[in-house]
Amino acid sequence: MSMIPVENIIFDELHAPEQITDRLWELMLAEIQENARSHVWKYISLMGDDKKTVLQFFNLNLLFKPSRAELIHKLWNGFYELYCALQNKNTNPAQLKQQFLGWLTLFLTPSQAYVRGLYMPNRITPYMHALVYYKWEFLEKHKRWRKSAIQEIIEYENRSLYFNYNAHF
Repeated sequence: MSMIPVENIIFDELHAPEQITDRLWELMLAEIQENARSHVWKYISLMGDDKKTVLQFFNLNLLFKPSRAELIHKLWNGFYELYCALQNKNTNPAQLKQQFLGWLTLFLTPSQAYVRGLYMPNRITPYMHALVYYKWEFLEKHKRWRKSAIQEIIEYENRSLYFNYNAHF
């Protein structure tokens, strides 16, 4: 069985960051529930820009000890910086690769003595794996940033609607 060549793969910049943000949120909520066994926690799923706002501004000190809050926030800030780098057309793919590897190292921070680490390798999602190990390569090979696959579909549908509507007049 042969692999799909990298030049034939389109990476969806919209969906992957959303999925990773969801995972970071889920991990934080799971930790809160683990630490507060007697409480029932209710929450709603976040959509679009709300996810970015949470990554940037959520006050983790309200829920965790300061050292723990700082570590989780460092992880969230690191991902937000990567998200911004993905949006920047001037980002260097080799530099992006190093930033992603640094972020993954932080994600996998092990526990030491009396300091709890972050997460185990089984918490890594396929989206995280793809961003860390392949996204920079897609950028390097394609020599450009691609639009989101969803954005390309919407633009195509908009053009089709425009021409179909105007063809009748």
